Amino acid sequence: MGAKLTKAKRGKRRWIGLSLSPEYTSRSILEQTLKNIGKEINISKSIRLYDFTPPAEDRNRGRAIILIGLEFSSVLRNFLSIQTDLGIESLTTSGKIRLVRERLGLKKPKKQH
Repeated sequence: MGAKLTKAKRGKRRWIGLSLSPEYTSRSILEQTLKNIGKEINISKSIRLYDFTPPAEDRNRGRAIILIGLEFSSVLRNFLSIQTDLGIESLTTSGKIRLVRERLGLKKPKKQH
């Protein structure tokens, strides 16, 4: 048996909160776009989609949270800032998904006892 992989030895990652144009009405559409972006900027590890909220009547933009390796996060954010025609805007980033959810207003309410 190998040595236990400690938290310090695991790969570092970043959660990125995104704002999405109205064309992203489903997870699958966004996942395909993210896959294409990964190929275009040569990200060896995939971009993983976690939370997805499509556009609603009260707001015309959707929200999403993705997970990406720390070493690729700045490359991806720069790419999104240049490629405005994709309709994906990077709003926030953090090492903790809880913080990104709070900043996007996606935080789930705490249970009342």
